[in-house]
Amino acid sequence: MALENYQQGMPEAALLGAQQAYSHFSELRLDLERLTSEWQVLYEMALQFAERLYRLITENSSCPALDSRGNELPIQIRLQDWAGNEYASLVQRIAGLFRRLQAGADGPGTPELQEFVARQGPALEKEFEALVYRGRLAVINSQLRINIADIAVHALEEQGFVMDKAGYARGDRQKPYLVSMHNIENSQVIIHVDPISDMESTNALVIESHDSLDRTEHELRQRSAEIYGALLPYGLRVGPIGVAAQPPGELPAPHRAVHESQNRAYGRPGHD
Repeated sequence: MALENYQQGMPEAALLGAQQAYSHFSELRLDLERLTSEWQVLYEMALQFAERLYRLITENSSCPALDSRGNELPIQIRLQDWAGNEYASLVQRIAGLFRRLQAGADGPGTPELQEFVARQGPALEKEFEALVYRGRLAVINSQLRINIADIAVHALEEQGFVMDKAGYARGDRQKPYLVSMHNIENSQVIIHVDPISDMESTNALVIESHDSLDRTEHELRQRSAEIYGALLPYGLRVGPIGVAAQPPGELPAPHRAVHESQNRAYGRPGHD
């Protein structure tokens, strides 16, 4: 418009239009400089945050195990072993964010940087802390399953049973711990100590009684009651006794064929 006014012989109007255009461009330049400075500050914050997160999760792939009171033990646990899928996924997500931020000006814009600094980054840090907590808790629970099984084995040894085999299902320390025992009548008892996935620091004690002789349901229940009576002095709380048609678990190694009649009952350690 300023150029048209000049060409039409109106220099005063042309000068006014040019001055207005110059003022508008100056304001835009100031806005651009301000926005660029804000982006640069956010970018540096986000890049440092992402680098710290990446170093945190990669340099702490192992951490000290804890005892039941929360004290550190001289034993290192690998998160890959105790929280494998979750840990690998978190590493991949944080590494992807870090690489994208390293792209510089081709990386995320201001709104995305603000979201990362204010919410996404802190959430990822808390997610890693929770993952470490769950990994340490899984180690404690794994040891608790052995401890609970040892108590049950000791109680059953007083009932005349001897141990055949013991170990984690499929050799996985996060799976149930299983023990096979038998007595002089060749009756078999299988001890399961199963993790309860929706309850922290809690395991379920399951004992199956497989008798070599045909017995009535009343005899099976009476015999199971005697076994569980032997467990009570050791602080194991016992639930109701039931009869199951099929064995609920697997042994750590091949075992004798089980009979159709069997008892199954549940218990939980007196102190979680």
